[in-house]
Amino acid sequence: MELIGILYAVMTVLAWGACLAPSQKVGLPNSQARALYIALGSLILAAIALAVVGINKLSGQIFLLPFFGGLIWAVSGLCAFVATQHIGMGKGGTIAQLCVVVNALVGIFLFKEPPPKSRAAALTFVGVVITMVGAIALGNIKGL
Repeated sequence: MELIGILYAVMTVLAWGACLAPSQKVGLPNSQARALYIALGSLILAAIALAVVGINKLSGQIFLLPFFGGLIWAVSGLCAFVATQHIGMGKGGTIAQLCVVVNALVGIFLFKEPPPKSRAAALTFVGVVITMVGAIALGNIKGL
C-alpha cells in the first residue's frame, strides 16, 4: 500500500466522522436543509478539483459511475441526518461503521479488492469483523 492512499483514507474517515455532529447543531430547519448544504459544499469542492485537473480529462465514461455514486451518497447523507434526529448521535453514529462494512464487502465481492487469499484480504476481513463488533457494542450501550 502506498502512504498517500493511506493518508487520503484517514482524511476521508476524519471528515466523514466529523461532519455529522456539527451539522446537527447548526440552526437549520430540517434534515433536508442539512443534506442540501453538505451537497453544495461537495459540489464546490468538486468544481475546484475539476478546475485543477482540467475539464478535458472528463469523459462520459469517467463521469457516470462517480455521478451515480454521488447520488447514492446524497440520499444516504439525508438518511443519516434523519436517523440521528430520531435515534440520536450515538446510535445514528453507527451508520459510519456499517458503511465501512458494506464498502469493504462491495470491494471484495464486486471489485475483487483485495485479491482473494492475500494478506490484505485477511486484514480486510479482520477489520470488517472488528468494525461490526464495535458498531454492535456501541448500539447496545445504555443511554445512547
